[in-house]
This record gives sequence, C-alpha cells and structure tokens, in this order.
Amino acid sequence: MLDILFESCGAANDSVAVVVGSEEVTYKELLNALEDWTTRFEAAGVQAGHVVLLKSDFSREGIAALLSLLHIRAIVILLAPSSYEKEEEFSEVGEAGWLVDGLTFQIERTERVSEHPLYQELRRRGDAGIVLFSSGSSGTSKGTVHSARDLLKKFETPGNILKTLAF
Repeated sequence: MLDILFESCGAANDSVAVVVGSEEVTYKELLNALEDWTTRFEAAGVQAGHVVLLKSDFSREGIAALLSLLHIRAIVILLAPSSYEKEEEFSEVGEAGWLVDGLTFQIERTERVSEHPLYQELRRRGDAGIVLFSSGSSGTSKGTVHSARDLLKKFETPGNILKTLAF
C-alpha cells in the first residue's frame, strides 16, 4: 500500500517532504524515522490488525509513526493535539489494544480486546485502518472506521513530488 511512498522517498531523497514550523524534513529523514518506528513496533509486538491509539502531533516522528503503523497494517486511532484530553474516551470507545505516544516514543499494551465487526472486516481483507473521531453532538465522541487502502487509492498513480506544510 505504501510502496509508492517508499519509491517517492527513495527518488526524492534529499528533497523536502514536509515543513513543520521552521523544521524542514527531507524524504530521506522521513523514511529513516519510519524505519525506526517499524523497528520499535516490531520489538513491542505490534502486528497487523492490532488497534493502536496514536497520540501525536504532525511532526516528523508523528508522521513516521502513522506511516509505519499503516505499513504493518495496524488499525490506527488518530489522536491529534486538539483532542489530547479525550485520550481515555477514544481509547475505550475505539477498543485500543495499544497506546503509542509519538512525542515520548512510549508504546504500551492495554487490556482492551478489539473485536468490533468493522475491525474484523479490515483484518479479513488484510487492510490497515484509520479511525477518526468527531466531537459527537450528543456529548459522546463517535468514531468512523476507514480502510487506509481505500483512502489512499488516489495516490496509486504517482504525481509530482511535493512538500507538505503541517500547521
């Protein structure tokens, strides 16, 4: 699924991939960070189909952690800085079996079992997943589960190598 990204990273190498604040991150640096996260996840025991709450910002490490989790075909609950106070709620409602802090590099297993039928379908298809939460008009956050493969289909045809500004 991420083969195109890896090819782009290799081809672009020292070109700027993303700008976070005043930091410019090259494709090579992003790929190196992704490989470091993959090593961390493998050592911790995170595997395809596991549900992982990723608490992170849009830094090099946060982006690399997300891409690494998608690469190993995990199901990722995204927790951005604007929602940090909802970590426990998202973790419980989303049935997160793992908690990952992209800022402190902590990877922690929880006692939760992730058996939701939508997760089961992603696992059956061998797809990585992305779980996004809304604020929930009723006061309880609501999650949507997406196939990462389906979300990223539009990138199957390589385009121009661009840089992203994270803000």
